[in-house]
Amino acid sequence: MRARNGYDVPALLNWLGACNYGITGAEHQAVLRYFHEEHGAELVTLEDQVLELLVTRRPRTPKSVALAALEHYAHCSDIVDQGVGNIEDLAASQLRRTGWCFWWDIGLTIEYVAHHDQAHRAPSPSPSCAPVSPGRGPS
Repeated sequence: MRARNGYDVPALLNWLGACNYGITGAEHQAVLRYFHEEHGAELVTLEDQVLELLVTRRPRTPKSVALAALEHYAHCSDIVDQGVGNIEDLAASQLRRTGWCFWWDIGLTIEYVAHHDQAHRAPSPSPSCAPVSPGRGPS
């Protein structure tokens, strides 16, 4: 897709990846533009209900880390409520990772088979977006 900026893509597509929350493509665009301006974030993945950002200027001070985690949570509560478990762990992951994930559970049950795992599971973020415990995962 041709776009002047990656943050424009959700608006151009009228992306409804957070349909359960009523967030429009234009609203995603505004949030992504803000993260771009504040943290150098670039959109790298846009799927059905997942978007991922590559962040070149991660927050470093305790205040900026806490604020970024709260802003992330405000736009995508599922990343905490159904993912990492609390704002502190989200903030810790933002300190370690250059990739920030946003995903919204659309409320469907999806069965999938992971490498050696035959268990049936509820919707899960993409592998690069999977919630991790503090101190684990790529940086």
